[in-house]
Amino acid sequence: MTCAGLLLPVALKDGLPVLISEIPAEDIGKNCGCVCPNCGGPLIAKAGPFRQHHFAHVNVDCSYHSRDATRIGLIHIAESILRQEMKLRLPGYSVSDDRVESFRDDPEIYFELIHRFQASRPEMATFDEVRLERESTDMDPILVVETASGRIAVDIVINRRICCRLPDLPANERWAMVEIDLGRAGYSDRMDRNRLRTLLIHDTRYKRWLHHPRHDTALCELIQANDSLVQEVMGRRKAP
Repeated sequence: MTCAGLLLPVALKDGLPVLISEIPAEDIGKNCGCVCPNCGGPLIAKAGPFRQHHFAHVNVDCSYHSRDATRIGLIHIAESILRQEMKLRLPGYSVSDDRVESFRDDPEIYFELIHRFQASRPEMATFDEVRLERESTDMDPILVVETASGRIAVDIVINRRICCRLPDLPANERWAMVEIDLGRAGYSDRMDRNRLRTLLIHDTRYKRWLHHPRHDTALCELIQANDSLVQEVMGRRKAP
């Protein structure tokens, strides 16, 4: 099941995140002891034979959509998994020079130019600290890891319209940020913690950089390299 039909598959129990697939059969119902990760209200664990297994609010619906509660719950699960592993495989990152297309009618220059520059390749990053940060009460918690090369925010996404809000920072202080799209990975009520661990730690297919720490430097290097190539071609044309 994709996120389009998502009910709430994650809750907090005794202060720790839990998936509906982890609730024992004898605890299904009002006695599951779970609360909503978003509003803190008591939940019922529902696991019937025909409908997606999920949590439902006992009293009133959460003031937020179930996707918001799911996302916040998954952020808490991601924090616990990252604390156990203290590592995360980062996706590769590349930059492109938009000016290249302006030379399409000049094949001699066009095919000389570097269209895309690989700023970094996928790599396993280790870190010393994992934490949840919240800049203000109206902002979702931000999952942050501290690596040897700096701070990285990790955004868990199940619907691209619902993502974490980063604090407003000057351009030179922007957070390095990686998105992990569990919605695209086919997240469902049957997802177990081992599958989540694989998606979070090892898999890069559903990860992308929202802001890479080398973006500005890599783009500047690419532009300078292409400027030199254009000058080289123009120089050959002028040569007798």
